[in-house]
Amino acid sequence: MEASVLIFGYNEYAVQIAKQVRSTQAVRIFVHTDEEAQRALEDGFEVERFDFSDRWHDDAQRYDAPQSVLYCALEAREENLFLTLSLRDAFTHATIIALAINHEDAHKLKMAGADKVFPVVQMTADLIVDLIEKPIVTDVLHKILYEKSDLQIAQITITKGSWLCGKRTHDLLWEGELSVIIIAIVDLELHSTFVFTAKGFNHHIDEGDILVVIGYHEQIEAFKTSIGGA
Repeated sequence: MEASVLIFGYNEYAVQIAKQVRSTQAVRIFVHTDEEAQRALEDGFEVERFDFSDRWHDDAQRYDAPQSVLYCALEAREENLFLTLSLRDAFTHATIIALAINHEDAHKLKMAGADKVFPVVQMTADLIVDLIEKPIVTDVLHKILYEKSDLQIAQITITKGSWLCGKRTHDLLWEGELSVIIIAIVDLELHSTFVFTAKGFNHHIDEGDILVVIGYHEQIEAFKTSIGGA
């Protein structure tokens, strides 16, 4: 049985994930369109075609190892949900990670059997790449994605009256009492532009901004309560 990374779909998120993990793990791309197949082949990946009538049990005999990771990254929400459900039925040992459009989709994908869910509205492809390129954060993400870790990625909206309003990121990052890692801020006034805390930009935090953080569930909830976030 092969321990591999199987990526279903080849959109911008899947492309970045595939390119980042290929140096350390065997990657196989599963596609159901000619366009995606051509792109994946041009990028040098092994490609297999699938359709939604596939039962996946033959593939599970080859790849259903505890070290294997399956990414469900189809563009269509309903197709991604159906794919996740079908893969979970066949793959009982592998970790399944699904990309979700919003929190409602994330909940459905969890119910369908996904072990982890990436909310792509909050985490763009550029953010995923930015994180993966940092060795320390790479180790954290490895624990989030590949191990059964309690670490989570979450978004917290700054509400009116929060003590963070008016602070700057440089001040916040040096607050010793912080129990979570702030990796980015979504600035609502800049049309939801990501501001990376590691880039050196000293962002002014305002009501409506969104913090993207990494931490344990209890720490995230405690931090959210302490700042009056939503």
